[in-house]
Amino acid sequence: MQRSDFILAIGRVGRRKLARLDVSHPYQQAFLNHGLVRTRVIDEEANPSLDQATMYAAGLTTMVMVEMADVSDVLENRIFRNMDMQDVRMNEVEREVELAKDEIVNNHDELLQAQVDIGDLRYRNRTLEDRVLRLEEQVRDLMAF
Repeated sequence: MQRSDFILAIGRVGRRKLARLDVSHPYQQAFLNHGLVRTRVIDEEANPSLDQATMYAAGLTTMVMVEMADVSDVLENRIFRNMDMQDVRMNEVEREVELAKDEIVNNHDELLQAQVDIGDLRYRNRTLEDRVLRLEEQVRDLMAF
């Protein structure tokens, strides 16, 4: 039985992808290599159907693993980008909080100054009322004279 072009193409693509794929588990690496790379023991009898099925399974597995790695990278990049955006937003919020604190301190200082000014105005008002009373007394004294 001859290998079909479809199975050969899957094996070829699988070998290329496997070369770029970092497979850390030795069992997975051995399984994929066995299915994609033609290595045969001399005494081993070849079974074409089994060879095609193994190459097909290894090729598809390699492609799925590469796609999963790509999706994982995309998701990881999105997560890091979202984390960076959250950090930027958190810094903005912290700046806004600091500005609000400064504004509160400034408003408090202005309130204290306004209270001092009100105290001064009350003192001046009492002083003027006292002067008016003295002037009224002097006018009465002058009228009586």
